Amino acid sequence: MKLPELKKKFTKKYVIRIIAGVLVVGMVGTGVSTANVFAAKTAQESTESTESTEKDSKKSDTKDSDAESKLKDALDDSIKFSEKEIGKEETVYVLADSTGKERKVIVSDHLINDENKDTIEDASTLKDIENVKGDETFKQDGSKLTWQADGNDIYYQGTSTKETPVSQTITYSLDGKEVKPEELAGKSGKVTIRFDYTNNETVKTKIDGKEEEIYVPFAAISGMVLDDSFSNVKVTNGKVISDGKNNIVVGYALPGLKESLDVDDSDFDGDVSIPDYVEVTADVENFSLSTTMTVVMNATNFISKDGDADLSEVDDMLDTLTDATDQLKDGSGELADGVDTLKSKMGEFKDGVGTLKNGIKDYTDGASTLSTGIGTLKSGVDTLAGSVPTLISGVGTLKDGSASAAKGASSLKDGAGTLKKGAKDVSTGANTLSKGASDLSTGANTLSTGVNDLSTGADTLSTGASDLSTGADTLAAGASSLNTGVQTLAKGVKDLNTAVNGGETTLAGGASAVSAGVDTLVGKLGDMAATLQTKKDQINANLQANGTSIENAQATIESLKSAQSNLMNGISKYDADPTTATAIFTQVGQALGGVSINSVNDAMTVAVSLSDKIAAIGQAQGAVSAIDEAASQISDPTTQAQLTALQAGAKQVADGAAQASGAISTMAGKMDDLTSGSGQVAQGASDLATGAGTLKKGASDLATGATKLKKGAGDLATGAGTLKKGAGDLATGAGQVADGATTLHKGASDLSDGLNTLDGGIGQLKEKAGSLATGAEQLKSGTDQLATGASTLVSNNEKLNDGAGTLSDGTDAIIDGVGELSDGAHKLADGITEFSEDGIDEIINSYNGDIEPLVDRIQAVLDAGADYQTYTDIADGVNGSVKFIIKTDAVKAED
Repeated sequence: MKLPELKKKFTKKYVIRIIAGVLVVGMVGTGVSTANVFAAKTAQESTESTESTEKDSKKSDTKDSDAESKLKDALDDSIKFSEKEIGKEETVYVLADSTGKERKVIVSDHLINDENKDTIEDASTLKDIENVKGDETFKQDGSKLTWQADGNDIYYQGTSTKETPVSQTITYSLDGKEVKPEELAGKSGKVTIRFDYTNNETVKTKIDGKEEEIYVPFAAISGMVLDDSFSNVKVTNGKVISDGKNNIVVGYALPGLKESLDVDDSDFDGDVSIPDYVEVTADVENFSLSTTMTVVMNATNFISKDGDADLSEVDDMLDTLTDATDQLKDGSGELADGVDTLKSKMGEFKDGVGTLKNGIKDYTDGASTLSTGIGTLKSGVDTLAGSVPTLISGVGTLKDGSASAAKGASSLKDGAGTLKKGAKDVSTGANTLSKGASDLSTGANTLSTGVNDLSTGADTLSTGASDLSTGADTLAAGASSLNTGVQTLAKGVKDLNTAVNGGETTLAGGASAVSAGVDTLVGKLGDMAATLQTKKDQINANLQANGTSIENAQATIESLKSAQSNLMNGISKYDADPTTATAIFTQVGQALGGVSINSVNDAMTVAVSLSDKIAAIGQAQGAVSAIDEAASQISDPTTQAQLTALQAGAKQVADGAAQASGAISTMAGKMDDLTSGSGQVAQGASDLATGAGTLKKGASDLATGATKLKKGAGDLATGAGTLKKGAGDLATGAGQVADGATTLHKGASDLSDGLNTLDGGIGQLKEKAGSLATGAEQLKSGTDQLATGASTLVSNNEKLNDGAGTLSDGTDAIIDGVGELSDGAHKLADGITEFSEDGIDEIINSYNGDIEPLVDRIQAVLDAGADYQTYTDIADGVNGSVKFIIKTDAVKAED
């Protein structure tokens, strides 16, 4: 009997799965058709480590590396394994040429130290063992290894020449003709790549009393990445996965399994087969293949827990099936008897349904009456509750308004105090400035008086010089009478010497003092200009610290006044339209450089601060204006020219006085010589006349300079008067501001006290209103719940009445159905007896005769797989897992 025929007789999928080939169905069920070569991340890491140390392998270009990476990703994390505690994970890396022929075998082992042991016992037949992830050492005794683990996992590698349990052969065809891979590189056409696998691992076991050779079950999963030069890609015993740019081909095979089971594909349903090769066909342009990868794993790893590798339970299952059939026969007889009893009681059931229908009608009428009364109550409570929020909202609005007003009055009071203090400071500064201007005016008047004295002295000096000139002329005219009047001349010269001897010292000292005084005056005026500029720079620095300058002061004042006006506009609108007011506050805050204005109180505070800032900038403007006026007068070209002329005239006076002093001294020294000769007297008289003329001219220049100096002193006195008047006006205005601030401060204080009292009263009212709202809400909540319940109660009235009617109408149908059920129960009992005799008994007989040997063979295969845990060796009592990764060389055209 073949498997398709047996499948018709078995109803449990588990039995079908075993008979059809547990390994195949298990692999398909766990997604091997899209499986990944690397079932664990450590395997990928070990591959990279192995390949990096492989001296004879060539470096792949970027395109090949990308393809290999895609293949690894496509073959990752899809394989399910049977659950058992693993102590040793072994990965065997096989480096092969493009036909699949092995070149080198490298083995990587991972000893799992879950218990953090200090030492780990292991066994291995590898050569050239090397710790690849730590510095732990080992001792070797034959194949026994003892690792000094110190609580760590151990990762080591080695080499082996042992035959791998599965080998593969890759063949290539172009347009139906087999070719060598190097001949295919760079060609175009219809390409076929075929993977054939050979199972080299067998064990001997007894099946149905005979010793037979069974292949250890292995699954071979091969994959490759085909770029966009491949098209129309198809795979036998596999699947094509596309990532949008590349085709990733994955195929699988179970080499040796059909031989172990002694079956062929015709023994299975059409949707089940045991593949032993993988074949890929495609149309290609300029053939190139970066690599292929094949993973070989113990096939029993793919058996999930619901079909684990013990088939002895099939016998138990069939015994259970027999017992269940007997219970089913007994149960069907009891069911028939119970239905007969039910049929006899249906008359009493019909009477009870009629009574229930009448009671439901009485209940629904009462529920409707109750719902109407509750609706009237709810309407009144809703009206009451709806009015309370309006009351509370009004009280809350009143409370917020009174609090805002109280805060605003307090801010106004503080601002008035600040304004009062600022006005006093301005008044003090103005008085100081007035005193300075008064001192400047006094100095100018003193200078004017000195200049008047200088002018008078210059006039006197000019008169004396004129007289001296006249006398010198007379002396010269009388020189011809020297012989007769020598004695008289000598006496006159002595008298002159006596008179001039005291006067020339006074003249020279006075002229020098005048020149020095003029120089000092000019220097002081220059220093005053520098002092005024320093003051102006200080004022400008203060303005810049406040975000403006002397040049922009007026524009800043206008901007601040505009912002202040907008704030007051927003404050006035807040109660009626808080949204617009808030928008105004935000706009002004942004214009002021990001100032936060979130309430009326903030707006009042900012408005007061703007007043202070406007006043401070205005005061700075006035001071700068006065400084500029004074500096302008000092630096005026006319004034500077007058000062220069005054300095020059004073210098000339000093020089002339010095010359006169020298001449008079010389004349006095020569008085004895004058008495000795009239010729020398005549010459001296002539020299005296010349000096007198010079002195007369100097005196005239001194008088002219004194006149100019007098005019400059008058101008300076006038400017000082103007400055003093401006300072007086500033002091008067500051006083008026201080008086107004005092009045504003008192009014704001009274307003603040009154508003605080009002705010307290409204707060008490708001508190009581909250209690009223709570009570109203509680009452409304209760009536809402009552109304909801009543509504729910009434909403089901029609359904209850309809249901009672339906139940009543259906009672007769139920009675008829129970009669039919009784007939069916008897037929069921008869059918189960027939099923047991003709079906179950036949299945059991078929199993014992034809299927049990196949199940025994499957069990032998599963046992062989469970016993194969390592490629090299493993310590006693340790569970192991092993996988083989075969990587082939690329197929490329020579550069």
